[in-house]
Amino acid sequence: MELHLRSSSLRAGGIRLSIIAAALFTVGGCAHVSAQPHASGDSYERSTLRLSRPPEQAAACLVEHAQSAGQAAEIVPLYGLESVAVTVKASATGDVLAVLSLVRADAGARAAVTTLKGALTNRVDFLSRLVQGC
Repeated sequence: MELHLRSSSLRAGGIRLSIIAAALFTVGGCAHVSAQPHASGDSYERSTLRLSRPPEQAAACLVEHAQSAGQAAEIVPLYGLESVAVTVKASATGDVLAVLSLVRADAGARAAVTTLKGALTNRVDFLSRLVQGC
């Protein structure tokens, strides 16, 4: 990734100061910034699901399904109840199994799902059971 600076200038008390010159002075003449990927890679799995109910109702449905499967779940309001997050744990004090962030989409909701890689034996089955009918 290269660092691109806009060649804008400022006038302050008759002195013209070039932002690019100031920026180059600040970073010691470095004009190239490298971004290296994490050596270990991403430790999360992400996916997006469509739900038929609006976020608040879908979240309640997800909590009900998690609890009926012996897991703990909690609804966290995001910006009121138009957007909500649901955290599903193995138990009340157990490991987090999934975090679902729900936002309104058409008549239902779109859920951004995040799980830790390897935390679930069968992620697809787990999510299918969790969102069924929601």
